[in-house]
Amino acid sequence: MQPCPEEAEVFPGWIKKRHIARGAHSDVLEIVEKQGTKRRAAKVIRLPVQLGEDQQQDQQLGKLKEIFNDEKRLCKLEHENIVRFLDMSLVTAEPSVLVSMELIDGQTLESFINRCKPLDYGTVSQLAKQICSALSYLHTMSPRIIIHRDVNCRTIMVLEDNRNIKLIDFGLAVQLVESASDHVTGNPKGDPAFMAPELFLTEGTEDTPYSCTSDIWAFGCVIYQMVTGDRPHRDCKNMLAIVRRVKNQGAPPLPDNCPNTLKDFYRNCTAQKRDQRKSATELLKHPFLLHGRAIAGPSEPSTPTESPQDGAKLALMPDASSSTSDTFEMATREKGLCLIITVEQCGDTSTFPPSKNLENKALNIEDAFKKLSFIVEKYNNPRCTDFWRCIDNVVTSQDLADISSFVCFLIGHGTGGSVFASDGEEIEVRDIVARFRASQCPGLKDKPKIFFIQAEKQPEGLEACSLEESSFRLPEHEFLLCSGGSTGSLSDTVCSVIRDEKFSKEHIETVVAEVNRRLSLAEMKKGTERFGSGASAVTSLTKKFFLDGGSTEESLPASPDQWTDQQLRKQSDTPEKCKQTFGPMRQTPLMIACIKGKDEIVSEMLKKSLEIGEKDVQGRTALCWAAVKGHKSVLAAFSEAFKSNESALKAEINAEDNLRQTPLILAAKNNRTDVLEPLVNMGADINRQDAMRYSAILYAAKLGLELTARELCKLGANLKLADFSGNTPLIWAARCGHKSVLLELGERLNKPDELDFCRREGERKMNAQQWAKFCEHYECATVLEKLIRRLANLSSQGVTMEQDEQGNGDQPPPPSGSGPGGSGREEEGATGGGEPNESTGGQEDSSRAGPYPMDGIHRGIALVINIYDFVGLDLPRRLGSMADMAENALYHCFTSLGFDCRQVQNVNAHFFDHLPANICSEEELRNSKAIIVCLMSHGGHDFIYSHDGRQVALQLIYSKFQLCQQLKDKPKLFFIQSCRDAPANHRLFQQVNQVSLEDCMYFYSTSPGRLSGRHPESGGLFTQQLCSVVADDFNQDREEFTAVVPRVINRVLDRSNGQQVPCCELTIRRPLKYPTLGMRQNAA
Repeated sequence: MQPCPEEAEVFPGWIKKRHIARGAHSDVLEIVEKQGTKRRAAKVIRLPVQLGEDQQQDQQLGKLKEIFNDEKRLCKLEHENIVRFLDMSLVTAEPSVLVSMELIDGQTLESFINRCKPLDYGTVSQLAKQICSALSYLHTMSPRIIIHRDVNCRTIMVLEDNRNIKLIDFGLAVQLVESASDHVTGNPKGDPAFMAPELFLTEGTEDTPYSCTSDIWAFGCVIYQMVTGDRPHRDCKNMLAIVRRVKNQGAPPLPDNCPNTLKDFYRNCTAQKRDQRKSATELLKHPFLLHGRAIAGPSEPSTPTESPQDGAKLALMPDASSSTSDTFEMATREKGLCLIITVEQCGDTSTFPPSKNLENKALNIEDAFKKLSFIVEKYNNPRCTDFWRCIDNVVTSQDLADISSFVCFLIGHGTGGSVFASDGEEIEVRDIVARFRASQCPGLKDKPKIFFIQAEKQPEGLEACSLEESSFRLPEHEFLLCSGGSTGSLSDTVCSVIRDEKFSKEHIETVVAEVNRRLSLAEMKKGTERFGSGASAVTSLTKKFFLDGGSTEESLPASPDQWTDQQLRKQSDTPEKCKQTFGPMRQTPLMIACIKGKDEIVSEMLKKSLEIGEKDVQGRTALCWAAVKGHKSVLAAFSEAFKSNESALKAEINAEDNLRQTPLILAAKNNRTDVLEPLVNMGADINRQDAMRYSAILYAAKLGLELTARELCKLGANLKLADFSGNTPLIWAARCGHKSVLLELGERLNKPDELDFCRREGERKMNAQQWAKFCEHYECATVLEKLIRRLANLSSQGVTMEQDEQGNGDQPPPPSGSGPGGSGREEEGATGGGEPNESTGGQEDSSRAGPYPMDGIHRGIALVINIYDFVGLDLPRRLGSMADMAENALYHCFTSLGFDCRQVQNVNAHFFDHLPANICSEEELRNSKAIIVCLMSHGGHDFIYSHDGRQVALQLIYSKFQLCQQLKDKPKLFFIQSCRDAPANHRLFQQVNQVSLEDCMYFYSTSPGRLSGRHPESGGLFTQQLCSVVADDFNQDREEFTAVVPRVINRVLDRSNGQQVPCCELTIRRPLKYPTLGMRQNAA
């Protein structure tokens, strides 16, 4: 439709009077009655319907009519603060939509602000209440809500009385134009300065997630512009800069001198996570809107006052709502969190010379702050994306509610105002600090946040933000920043000062003043100074903060392994306290005492209570931990306490954990030879088998623990017990090449009838000697040959190795199956049920490097996290979840791939904050070639529920393993058995190019928007088929593990009649193979 000439009829009986405005797709006109004086506004929306084939054009117009008919709902709106839509018509001849609305005399809110800025708080409250009322009306419409999608100061009109507003422009033109063009880009539409974070961060393949909460965010940005007079992010030069700012800092902060009620109202609108924002209806009840006119001005003076500690150190006055105490309160259990991020090497070595001795610096900091009862987390050489993942892990940590302070050390290359990640990307300190504002990190609200930035002098020629460009003012109270690096070592000096008795119990500002004096740095400045160009140290702390000695009550370290004997005794001085649990593993004081080997304290505890059956999240009792750690004296304390009740002791000594492993099995696995005999004397069953049917002697044989095997043999272990695959200790020792263990076992075989045992077949119908040859352990094969000859001579049968029909030749017969259980697949390149082109598993990609190393017997840990009860949520118990581990052989599945299984049950949210250190030692992680994590719970698209009813983001869990230095460049496999509530995603199997998450597989039991089937008795359909495919449809010596994926998908689809659709994402960079455990990799 061409622009209407003057006096042209726009609607029947209405003619154009004047042109008001023109947009990309529309014109706004003033129209009047032909035969009267009534005035209206008309919007003419031009639609880009392409002329072409009749069928295609009809389809476009049909779709357009559907959208148009839906949007006619706007004509039914009746609210005093919303523009009235009077009529809408669709013109198909020259495709366009005509909208007739009431004509508003006034000005946009932005023009009003520019004319009157800054607005007083009473006016802000009055106008905000009207906007909020309009949004509440829209967001509660029935039967369907209405989302505005473009709330900003240009879509709000202030009437001529300067007291009332109306909401206009509902993003209607954009919706209609996209529908007409049949091209929905998925990109957000509207004013970027007012867009919520989720609108920027959505994937391009998904529709932009507009919601009521995105309107609320935009409303919060309107508040900001009314208060400050400036558009949000006005210093950002383009949309990319806004995206970066919103992602890293969130909404811009209000000035410090704003009333506290206004700050709180603003935080409720602009929370970074959409589910933490209040609804418009809830906001209408906020004191800022209810009592806005009563707000006379700021709640605290805007002029700084001098701190009593030092004339050169200035701090802002505290909020009126804060405590009258002049000292920050310190928790008795968790004093604080210390985060250490070091970057030794970033980018090209010719441009970025490596920083030296950073590991020693990090260890120095760790030692100093652990002695101060801080939790310490360290990250070395993170890339930019990993760097932000470190920060986000802290900001979203459930542990923050229980700690009293936060200290962060950033050490590497930089300018003081910025630092560099290991991939050479520059990260501004102000972006980091902004993530710890109260609105973004509520767990640290009103708690001291201390940052030390040790930035080496930036290399010559490096393009980095200047100090002037990267300088900034502290965003709010309770921050202290200190930078240095050009002279001396800031971190070493900080540690030296806090260890100095003269300063160890001083206020942190005094500590920093001494650090600056020793390094000849400038004195600390008040929080209103700019950090970077204005000062190298600034503070906005409102109270005194003591790293040590500030609390009159003795602080209890966050990690139980740091408790002193006195603290441990205090936590168990009554039977009731003995039942309390601590830490992410939920361990009792008795367990902690057993782990630490405190036999005297254990004796004291047992005198108070003999109830020792409490279990942690791994299902382990205190006795289990004494066995794991090999504390012989602790076991003696148990024996003494139970000497009059041996039957009770025998029951506890054979208590099984989640994997049905007893204290004796755990002691054998951990090579605790000294405690094996005491455990047997206490009544331990030496031949008990766990969930994989592994006995203690079988673990010793498989792991090559010669002394443990010898001790178990002496104590009477049964060598003939086999595991779930039929492998005996003899087979495992031969298969894994443990000659010394094989000799030890052979010495125990002295009876003629034991010849048949030596020839017994296990997995793949191969005996011990055949396995030794198959895995190229020829010395072990020779040992077995001599053993068989000796036993044959004893039986006077004269059978030699050359005459044994099962042992002729130097090579074993070809295996009858490809994996445990055997599928009988012999053909090279066989791929099973999936299509070959769906996976890289059938053939190796020649463009990739060689396979991930999988040699040795320590392949890695398979962690199963099973959550089946949910506290505080109306969610049913996950019946059948235990069947996933037992009847459906999930343990057997991961064990057959060569992994050592661990299982935890019903863990709380803070358990995930401590992964993987709370389940694996650094040595175990370092020795691991890979890791598997299996998550089973209720959940949604991108989260699972913890036992305490909290949502735990999957990305948080993934990042914990991705950031683990011991797992760098090693494959990490995640299996997620949970429902997902998001729009359907039909990409079932894809290679995802996300460098920040490389070397990972994410295999979901179902795709977004679909349910995940689980039988109340037999368990999950996904886990059933995963175990089934690995057991009998996967050639682990010839195929890549990714070949499993399409087969599992096809089986689940078939058995669920298409209702459950698993999906998988890969960032695997090399061929991923799990050859037979024990086989040399070159042989595989």
